[in-house]
Amino acid sequence: MKSLPKSSKELNDALVGIFPAFSGGFEELASSVTYEKEEISFHALMREFTYFFGKGIDSFSEKQLEELGDLLVRATRSKGPLENAIDTCFLEHAKKIKVNRKLARWLSKARAKHGA
Repeated sequence: MKSLPKSSKELNDALVGIFPAFSGGFEELASSVTYEKEEISFHALMREFTYFFGKGIDSFSEKQLEELGDLLVRATRSKGPLENAIDTCFLEHAKKIKVNRKLARWLSKARAKHGA
């Protein structure tokens, strides 16, 4: 089983691995961080990703959606900041940005794969 991202940089790298067009997300957020030691939160990154995903939903391949579904299901099984960010900044907004139906199949498939 793949390990979960432990930092927002690792989450960004995982998302860019699935969606190369998202590559600017982390760098743009990093440039807005005012203190050197301040880290970009999972929440800030997932808000950026949610916007990106909503705009591009019709252009993503089945493989990309399957990989995202797998990442989301694995991450929401482990309580903590990553799970909370995915839940509150992406999954709760999926219906609002009209992507819930397109993503539902892939989330179900990932849940079955991981024994939900």
